[in-house]
Amino acid sequence: MGPAGPQQLLSSIIDCNDTMEGYVRYSKESKSVLFCDGTDWIGLAPIESALGESRRNPGNSCKDILSRSVGNVSTGVYWIQPSSSYPPFQTYCDMDGGWSLIMKMDGTQLTFEYYSALWSNNVTLNNDSLDLSATESKMATYFTLNITELRLGMTDGGTTRWRDVSLGTAVPSLYSMIADGNYRPTNFGRDAWISLIDNAGLQANCNREGFNVMAIRLLRIGIITNDQNDCLTPDSFLGFGTYISGISFTVGSQSKGTFGYILGR
Repeated sequence: MGPAGPQQLLSSIIDCNDTMEGYVRYSKESKSVLFCDGTDWIGLAPIESALGESRRNPGNSCKDILSRSVGNVSTGVYWIQPSSSYPPFQTYCDMDGGWSLIMKMDGTQLTFEYYSALWSNNVTLNNDSLDLSATESKMATYFTLNITELRLGMTDGGTTRWRDVSLGTAVPSLYSMIADGNYRPTNFGRDAWISLIDNAGLQANCNREGFNVMAIRLLRIGIITNDQNDCLTPDSFLGFGTYISGISFTVGSQSKGTFGYILGR
């Protein structure tokens, strides 16, 4: 707006003087909007958004946003850029600890069964599903987010139970632990897995857990158990990316699919 009322944004280079005071123009050279104060053209400083609130100002992760922000930080959608080699993207952040959503999977579907290519590629799935709804998704955090802990969730009987587990060390991403198919043991503990499901039917022996667990049963993340004192013929299991569905467990002699979540920090 100029001194005489609304004006067209100027794109040409014009001297700034008393008659031009209040006018604005766009500078192709600096790619910015300039304001005439009656003497000089002054660049208008952009309004900087809070960390994680825009693509221009992403956090490294949800945990990074939580730790560097002032005041209360609400759970919701934020912009992050865990890797400089991958552009900023939006993800769901659980700010009760700064957890970044990685995956959501439906155990009644085959989308994330053990042999699905989604475990071994860098392709996202429904990355606009930025909440904890029952829409299967795989976020870019799967292959970009450095993690030391996982927050696992399983919904059974209308109740979602959560368990936070430590990997013991920082790893480049969840992808780095799974994509090559190599078995990597974890020590989350039998009780941690059982706590995710009410009345999970895990047998007493074997208790082999980790990433890419393989025996008669196959799991990308989880635990297998047996009634015999070995892991040769495990009958029960609980985990994500099983040989029959995205997420499932045994109840008695029956396998059952459920909905699950994986978040990391």
